[in-house]
Amino acid sequence: MAIPPHTFRSVCILVAAVLHLSIGSTGADDLAYVVRRGDTLSRIATRFGADMQSLARHNNIRRMGKLSIGQRLRIPNRADEKIRYIVEPGDTVEAIANDYGTSTEAIAAINGLAHPDRIRIGQKLWVPLGYPAPPAPATARPGTAAPTPAPRRAVTTLNGTLARRISRARVIPDRWRYIVVHHSGSAVDTTWGMDRYHREGRRMENGLAYHFVIGNGVRMPDGRIDIGARWTRQLAGGHLASDRQNAISIGICLVGNFDKRAPSAAQMKSLRSLVAHLMDQCDLGPGALHTHQQINTKPTACPGRYFPIGSLVRDLRHTTHPRVARN
Repeated sequence: MAIPPHTFRSVCILVAAVLHLSIGSTGADDLAYVVRRGDTLSRIATRFGADMQSLARHNNIRRMGKLSIGQRLRIPNRADEKIRYIVEPGDTVEAIANDYGTSTEAIAAINGLAHPDRIRIGQKLWVPLGYPAPPAPATARPGTAAPTPAPRRAVTTLNGTLARRISRARVIPDRWRYIVVHHSGSAVDTTWGMDRYHREGRRMENGLAYHFVIGNGVRMPDGRIDIGARWTRQLAGGHLASDRQNAISIGICLVGNFDKRAPSAAQMKSLRSLVAHLMDQCDLGPGALHTHQQINTKPTACPGRYFPIGSLVRDLRHTTHPRVARN
């Protein structure tokens, strides 16, 4: 029996659509990534803001260190997520895109920017958080050095949903005097694990000693900020040796051991954003920021010799917000 022409055309269109999905994507909610030379699961997870363990499970990878060049990985897409960003002095669309892991084209499209190079200070932009196509490796012309990327300033804008959750806490004026940074001491720590240890091992009634935890990409997504119950309920911390200091000090713990290696770039970006937001919310200046070592009443090496406290304070002093920039 002959197939009617219109039916044949419909079948061809359907087949083409299926083939397109199999090449460019692995489902409505996934993106496809082809493994390149030098890739590791950890690097891919960090690049796309994913959790390495979840990425392995998502792709049925049982041997964490085993990837093949050309292997296709499924990466969960979050193209529907976006944040509101206010343009600051020195901003360009390209710099904003690089800071938030998206593309100039994506920002221009979502904001209807006919001329992305013409943005103004104070302009409000939507910044999509969907994963951009990974760029091709940069190549230099023969006889020339590869260009050095321009340094990026500190990002002081949190994801809108996260910022609202942090701001929802009913902060008593002048309650908090200090913001104290710690490291967990181990690269495999998690918020849940530390909460359980503090609750069961150290017998802390309110569990997790810190107000915030920032993941490092091993067992928590790199740069992810977890809000502890001590912040949402505005309770004193348990992260310092002095009860008096705990009552007035916000504790932030970055997962990792910074006596061995420095925090990840994603952790530092999240920390800068979080600290700037807390300084604004609590009416504090950079002088309120301390490491555990600097403020604790008992000697400690925390957060380790590779934690860049000096550059963090300098970044915060150069932010444009009047409250954050003050001494």
